Amino acid sequence: MKKIILSLAIGSMLGGPVSAQATEFKDFVGTWQLKIDHQSFFVVELDGSSPNPHGVFWRPKGLAVTNNVFQVNDPHADRFVLVQSEIKGDELRLTFRDDSKDEMKFFMRRQDGKVELGIPDVPAEAGLGPWALEKVAPGTSISEAWQPGRAYMVGDDDAPNLEMGRIYAQDQAERTKQPLDLNKLAVSDAARRARTKELVDKGLLHTGLDYKQAAFVLQHGDTPNDYLMAHSLAIVAISKGEPTAVWIASASLDRYLWSKNLPQVYGTQSSTSKDGKSTTEPYDRSALPQSLKTQLGVPSTK
Repeated sequence: MKKIILSLAIGSMLGGPVSAQATEFKDFVGTWQLKIDHQSFFVVELDGSSPNPHGVFWRPKGLAVTNNVFQVNDPHADRFVLVQSEIKGDELRLTFRDDSKDEMKFFMRRQDGKVELGIPDVPAEAGLGPWALEKVAPGTSISEAWQPGRAYMVGDDDAPNLEMGRIYAQDQAERTKQPLDLNKLAVSDAARRARTKELVDKGLLHTGLDYKQAAFVLQHGDTPNDYLMAHSLAIVAISKGEPTAVWIASASLDRYLWSKNLPQVYGTQSSTSKDGKSTTEPYDRSALPQSLKTQLGVPSTK
């Protein structure tokens, strides 16, 4: 999927005569916001009090979006002024421009009782909206408390899942008990995995730490799909600003490869050979350079 930078013009305004439509500019007059993590991410202000409608669009600077995943490189507010509007079907098409002449093109429409903001002429399968807006008080400002480089998605929540934290704590605590009862551990591990999968399925994990903790729980699974899910959870954790999840991302991939009778590529896994010695085999040491492994927190292995 091609990455789309929102500071560039997106889509195109279609010309030609516009027939009378049920949709009008006045239908969207007011202040609208898109929220992420309980904070204003986009704010659209439209004013139809004068013969020439005008408006302002606010968003974080340096913003990029790929498949509904936003990345903020500069959290300061950027201001775009409305320079063109037209009605196309049930959409109000809007072009905004900032001081450097960068343009953004959006549409607003009413859908299923909600007001949506989207990018014109982008197919739905591109995963770029539309996003539901809510009407707010005039003068509402966007937040500048964004973490540069972190991934954000509409529907995110910045509150950690306390249950996930408890499940992870239990997972770790049981492994410190001596003597370790492997049969009992297998039963409790299975229960923790089942509940963690439910939390994931229901969208109840929110923070990078939530996803990192879930990755560790799934890493203690017993099927290839458990390890693959652990790897995916770790990737999400990293994208949400939890860089220490790089190790579990590497370890879960190694464990997945072993479960498929393939050599590991990071050297994070070990087992006991028939002669009672610890081994990392099978291990394809040539698959990846050590410089790359080092960046993932994987120590050098001979």
